[in-house]
Amino acid sequence: MFFKKKPVIILLIIVITLLIITLKFNISRDIGVAQTFVIEKGQGLSEIAHNLVQQKIINHQFGFEFYAIITGNYKTLLAGKFFLPQKISIKDLVKILTNEKFMQLETEITIIEGWDKNEIADYLEQKQLVDKKTFLKAAADLEGFLYPDTYRIYQATTADEIIKKMLDNFNTKLTVDLKNKIEQQHKTTLQILTMASIIEKEMTGLENRKIASGIFWKRIKEGHPLQSDATINYITQKGMIQPNYADLEIENPYNTYKNYGLPPGPICNPSIEAIIAAIEPTSTPYYYFLTTKAGTVIFSKTYDEHLKNKQKYLN
Repeated sequence: MFFKKKPVIILLIIVITLLIITLKFNISRDIGVAQTFVIEKGQGLSEIAHNLVQQKIINHQFGFEFYAIITGNYKTLLAGKFFLPQKISIKDLVKILTNEKFMQLETEITIIEGWDKNEIADYLEQKQLVDKKTFLKAAADLEGFLYPDTYRIYQATTADEIIKKMLDNFNTKLTVDLKNKIEQQHKTTLQILTMASIIEKEMTGLENRKIASGIFWKRIKEGHPLQSDATINYITQKGMIQPNYADLEIENPYNTYKNYGLPPGPICNPSIEAIIAAIEPTSTPYYYFLTTKAGTVIFSKTYDEHLKNKQKYLN
């Protein structure tokens, strides 16, 4: 008689267990604050569950994994960014992570080579992604390191998340080989970026940029001021091809007509081409250069020659 009842008892235990589990999965857990959660392409159930624990959204991997498996939802977890409410149950969590309507949309942004952080902040605010003041506060000491490129970001993003993408990209672009060259020259990354930012604004084309780099580093070595119009424009924000004499007399640490050596920091966020030019200067007999209104670069060996070229091409 006992053996006849045994399957019934086992079935009853299973049903009760499943009811308890179902109730448990429906209990909402307070995760403190509403937050976002990202599933990257190619991530499996175990990695997703681990990340949920790391973000303190769930307490243990097993419960999430078990529920996703017994409901079959482990096959339909979506790659993307999701917004999670402050209180959430495992059942609702799985529902969110398997439904496209809960995903945050992506958008594309393009940061132009040579933009400074103010220009980046203006652009992001115009795109209605982040507030200008918020971005500038987060990027306070990062001028030069915010690598200009095209990025795909979520519309509901933060200034910190955008900056992290830029910094990660910068660290990828500045290879180990380039870092070794900087170290061999006994220079710092900040010095290179400062020089690269000036080159970015002054010149186009890798060959010309390397020549300009050679001129600038030589001027520093020999005790001449850099006399970069780009640094004057950084101060005045006028964007003039040739600053006026009053601008050249401005008392400012970024005025490379009045101060010797590099300015305190980068004046924009340079491209990898300008960075390479700063690291790999070309040695020439030139000391001066100018860019005509047509965009042609004219190099000069002496100051008198430079003045004649200014008279010829800029007046």
